[in-house]
Amino acid sequence: AGYHWARAEGSSPANVARAEWLISRVWAVRSDGAMALRHGQRCLATCESAGLADFDLAYAYEAIARASACRGETDEARDHLRRASGVTIADAEDRELFESDLAAPPWFGLGRPQS
Repeated sequence: AGYHWARAEGSSPANVARAEWLISRVWAVRSDGAMALRHGQRCLATCESAGLADFDLAYAYEAIARASACRGETDEARDHLRRASGVTIADAEDRELFESDLAAPPWFGLGRPQS
């Protein structure tokens, strides 16, 4: 899905970042922290290089937090959770979606994140 999304007509850096987030989440659910982190870092790199903020930046930090939790890197996970929660998401529906995803497992014993 990420391959096609990134290459679809009208694709933007946001599409690439979102595809990387989705792939990171799949790897986290599969308990492969290394792969989840790899794609989370790609998501964040895309956000940084394209100047993406708001919704996409929050999800990039969430991906790295979840991947870090999967790897047992509790301090790193908490740091990125704070970053994710600190991003201003202007649209109320986008914020609600983000908070819902943030609350969803797996968090690998980190505890339920607070947004």
